[in-house]
Amino acid sequence: MTNAAKIAGKISKKYDTDLSRFQRARRKQNGHSTVRAIRFGEVAYLLATPPLDEHKIFHEEQMRDLRDYPIHIAGHSISIKRGADGKWHGSVRISRERFLDVRAYFIETATKRSEESIEKELRELPFQRFEPVKWQLWRILKRVNEARHKQGLSPVDKACVQVGRKPMKVFVNEREAA
Repeated sequence: MTNAAKIAGKISKKYDTDLSRFQRARRKQNGHSTVRAIRFGEVAYLLATPPLDEHKIFHEEQMRDLRDYPIHIAGHSISIKRGADGKWHGSVRISRERFLDVRAYFIETATKRSEESIEKELRELPFQRFEPVKWQLWRILKRVNEARHKQGLSPVDKACVQVGRKPMKVFVNEREAA
C-alpha cells in the first residue's frame, strides 16, 4: 500500500468519505453536508457539499471554496460555476496559463504547417473534451483559421476539436482501482 493510499484510508475513516450514493443522497435530503476524497497521483482533495459550517471537516482542515479557488491539475482548471439554469455545476476547462501557451503556439504555427498537421496536433492535445474545453479549442481554431485566411491558405476543419472524451470513474476505492 502506497503512502498516498494510507493517507486516503485515514481520511476516509475520519470524514466518512466512502458513503454509498444512497447514503449521500439521504444525508443531503436531511440537510447534512457530505465529503468525498479524490486523488490524482500523490495529490488528494476533499470535496464537501453545503451546509459548509455543519461538517467537522470545516473546523479541522483549511478549506477553500471551489467557486473562488479552482483546482489546477494536469493543465485543467476545475471549479464550480453557475449554469444557465441558475444552479451550481462543476466546470472543467483548460487552465488560463496553459490556454494562453497553447493558443500562442497554434497561432504562431498556423501559416507554417499544413492543415492536416494542425488538425492532428489539435486532436492529440491532452485535454478532456468537456464542453468548456471544446469552446476554448474552438476559440484557438478560429484565430488559426483567421491567420490562414489572410495568407490564402485553406482552413482547418473544426471537427478536429470535437473528439469525444473517455468517461472514467473519479471516486474509486483503492481495491477497485487495482
